[in-house]
Amino acid sequence: TFRMRVVLVLAAVVAAAAAMPHDVNPCSLLKSATIAFVTDIGAPEDLDYTQADMLNTYVNRVIQAAQSNDDLTKLCISRQTFYNTLGKNYENCINRYAIFGLGDSTIGNARVFEHLFRQLQFMCSGGFDIWTANRACITVADRTSTCFATFDGPVHQNNPVNLCGTGTQDYLNCIQNDYKTYCGGNHMAGWFGCERERLGWSADCNTLVCDVVN
Repeated sequence: TFRMRVVLVLAAVVAAAAAMPHDVNPCSLLKSATIAFVTDIGAPEDLDYTQADMLNTYVNRVIQAAQSNDDLTKLCISRQTFYNTLGKNYENCINRYAIFGLGDSTIGNARVFEHLFRQLQFMCSGGFDIWTANRACITVADRTSTCFATFDGPVHQNNPVNLCGTGTQDYLNCIQNDYKTYCGGNHMAGWFGCERERLGWSADCNTLVCDVVN
């Protein structure tokens, strides 16, 4: 009968709807994308988004160990693969609050993860030419600058009051001066060091500036 056919159609629709996934988190790929990234750069596979400090340390170790610009290019290719895996969800999924929402992460850890990938995004795109042209002196500045211990460490200890305070801009100014000095007065190298850090914290601190003429 007609009524029976209607009932069967409705039952089929309900069954199909029940079989479809509901509320799929668009950032569910973040863990596998991060594992693929760390595998590409030779890091331990268990360094996912929940261990941002250790991942950040390893990435810096890779940069310090680079013997040529080809090594930096390889790192950037790994970052590009990470970006491509997340696709249109990249910006949303490296956001510290999205990471925190996935669970197993403090907000401080999530900020470090976002900071790292925003830095890499700049280093591998707009800052790449400056980075590769001044690789040797920037590497020395990365290794020997005391700005982090003086300014960044104290102001970025999961303290929302200090996160974007005057100490953060002082830190950027210190970085810019150090990188310019280590690179023989090269203003662009100084700007690179400053801008890399500014972009790392830009999601939380939108009043920070890096002046290329300093």
